[in-house]
Amino acid sequence: MLRIRSAPHSDAGPHGRRGHPVHRLLHGLAGLLAFTGCRNKDTLEDTAASVSTTDVVDLDNDGSPADEDCDDGNGSVYPGNSETPYNGQDDDCDETTPDDDLDGDGFGVADDCDDEDGDVNPDATEVCNDQDDDCNGTVDDSVGDLWYADEDQDGYGDATVSVQDCDDANGYVSDATDCDDTNAAVNPGATEICNGLDDDCDLLVDDDDPTVSDATAWYHDGDSDGFGDALFTTTTCEAPSGYVADNTDCDDAEAAVNPDATEICNDADDDCDGLVDADDDSVSGLDQVTQSAASRAGGALGGALGGAIGRRLAGPLGEALGEMTGGRTGEALGQSAAQALAPRLPEFPGMQTGGSSSSSATADPRTPDDGRLAWETPRRQSTR
Repeated sequence: MLRIRSAPHSDAGPHGRRGHPVHRLLHGLAGLLAFTGCRNKDTLEDTAASVSTTDVVDLDNDGSPADEDCDDGNGSVYPGNSETPYNGQDDDCDETTPDDDLDGDGFGVADDCDDEDGDVNPDATEVCNDQDDDCNGTVDDSVGDLWYADEDQDGYGDATVSVQDCDDANGYVSDATDCDDTNAAVNPGATEICNGLDDDCDLLVDDDDPTVSDATAWYHDGDSDGFGDALFTTTTCEAPSGYVADNTDCDDAEAAVNPDATEICNDADDDCDGLVDADDDSVSGLDQVTQSAASRAGGALGGALGGAIGRRLAGPLGEALGEMTGGRTGEALGQSAAQALAPRLPEFPGMQTGGSSSSSATADPRTPDDGRLAWETPRRQSTR
């Protein structure tokens, strides 16, 4: 209550104690204020009662009452509003409406490179689809098939040089089995040959590889005469020790018997042509003449010596027996000597090979008329 206190006064003055104009004015104002105060009190009480029962509070004037508005100090936030992504506020006053991570993959827009695709996020697996699935900034990286370099362009790739790509990489193939990508002739589809290389990439080289295609047949040369035995053979890229390429030796235990040897009269096929001694036209003519002459000369000499010894020991009968025995023995010895000496003697002009000779070249120590050897002629009667 406004209280106005009057100032002290006296009866002095022309207007007296209550008649002073100022006093009357002050007294009137005090009464007016007192009346107005009572009226305002009643009005405020009525206004409060009216607000509490009929008016709605909406401080931000967004049309939503304060008791429903989740932020009554922000006119852009109220129930029913459209949520604006990534603005950091709950525009529609509904916490279930996503403001961030719109695709619900657990990654907000700050980390998700595509917040509208739940399959695209930093935890996703990159696949061949022309997009950056794992949000690492590279499309289709470290995915797809492995491709291997084919430098020699033989269709087989080098397992040590590869790339991973969704599509066929230029200069690369899907195969990884080439063991030498610098040589187009070397790959698993090649044929193994004798060249010191693993042509077919099976880790076996030349003779170690049973599939080698061009190995050579080699023949055992037991007598080291350069001619091999056809019955003992092996097939390899390189000749083993003791083997030769030839297989024409007919006696691999005798170095003097081979296709290059000279046929002589020794009851052996010296030159491996299937013919022995006189049956072989290649037998040395000198050898035949020498043996024939030596045989007859030996027979004559042996017969004479045998006859002389026999006559001295046993008379006429001993002489006859001595001539016969000595003749045969001398003939055999003469032939053996000729066989040994013939290869060392030159062949003289006029001698014919093949087991025949002219009469001048084959002088025979037979007696002129009857053709018998000297020791075969009738024993002359002793004049004694």
